[in-house]
Amino acid sequence: MREKIPNFVFLIVCFIFYILHSNSYASFNIINPSARSLGMGNSFVAVADDINSIYSNPAGLGNLKSWEVLTSYSKLYWGISNLAESFIGVGVPFKEYGSVGVGWYNFNESLYNENVFYLVYAYPIKDASFGVNFKYLIRNYISNEWVTNNPYFTSLNKSNFSFGFSLFTYLLKDLSFGLFIDDFNQPDVGIVEEKLPMVIRSGVRLNVDKYNLATAEVFYRNGRIKVHLGGENSSFKTGNFGILCFRLGCGVGSDNYVNVTCGLGYKFNIPYINIGGEFDYGFLFPFGFASGTYGTHKVSLTIRELFKELSKTSTEEK
Repeated sequence: MREKIPNFVFLIVCFIFYILHSNSYASFNIINPSARSLGMGNSFVAVADDINSIYSNPAGLGNLKSWEVLTSYSKLYWGISNLAESFIGVGVPFKEYGSVGVGWYNFNESLYNENVFYLVYAYPIKDASFGVNFKYLIRNYISNEWVTNNPYFTSLNKSNFSFGFSLFTYLLKDLSFGLFIDDFNQPDVGIVEEKLPMVIRSGVRLNVDKYNLATAEVFYRNGRIKVHLGGENSSFKTGNFGILCFRLGCGVGSDNYVNVTCGLGYKFNIPYINIGGEFDYGFLFPFGFASGTYGTHKVSLTIRELFKELSKTSTEEK
C-alpha cells in the first residue's frame, strides 16, 4: 500500500505517469529519437532522406543511395528526470526492388520501459515512394512493493503489433511532401485496456538552395495538434575532410506545448576505407514544462558508404 512505500519511489512513479500521460497523452509517443531531426524542430516527415526515415516516414527509405546504420542516445529533460531513450537502425536499398529497414527503440526509466522493434519497407515510383511499417511493441513495469499492492497491475508487461503507411513525393523540383499515418490499427498496449491513438504526420520541405533547406510539419495525435518548423545549413566544408551542418527549429501546439531546438552535425569520410560517417547533436528546451530541466540532449552516429561529395577534386567541383 502507498503508506509503505518510500516517498522517493512514489514520486518517481507519479512522475513517469505524468510524462507518459499528461504530457505525451499516451505511451509509445515516439516523435524522433535522432539528433539530426531533433535539431530541426522534429520536423522530418518531408525531409526523409536518410536512415532516420525508419521512424519519421518509412517511405523516405526509398531515397537511400547506400546502406546506412544509425545509433542514437537521448537524455530526456535532464535535471528533473532519469528518462532516456536509445535507437539502433539499419537501412539497405535494393535498387528497383525498394529499400528495407529494421530498428530497435528503447525508452527506459528505473521502474518502467518500452521497447519497439521495427520492420520497414519502401518502394520508389518515379518521383515518389510509398512505405509501410510494422512494429512489435513491448511495455514493461518493474516489480516493487507499490506495484505489487496496486490492483491496476494485473500483469507487469504487455505487447502488441502495430502498422502504418506513408508517402514521400516531390511536388516541384525543390519542394517535397511527406505523409505518415502510424499506429493505424490502434493497438491495445495497456495493462488494462489502453489503445494507442492513431498518429498523422504531414509536412513539406523546401530546398532553398544547394546548402539550405526549410521544413514544416503538422503532428496530430489523440485530438492534439503540434506544428514543428526547422531548417538546416550544410555550406561549411572543411576541405575534403568533412561538412559541418547547423540546424534550428521550434514547436508549438496544444496544451501549452512550446519548445526551441538547435543542433550540429558533421559529415566525414574515414580515411583508407570506403566508409563515411555523420555525428549529430541535438538540443531541445521545453517552455511551459516543469522548471529545473536542462532540456533534452541527443547524440547520433550514422555510418554509410563514402560521402562522394567529400572526395571530389577541385577540378571536378569547378
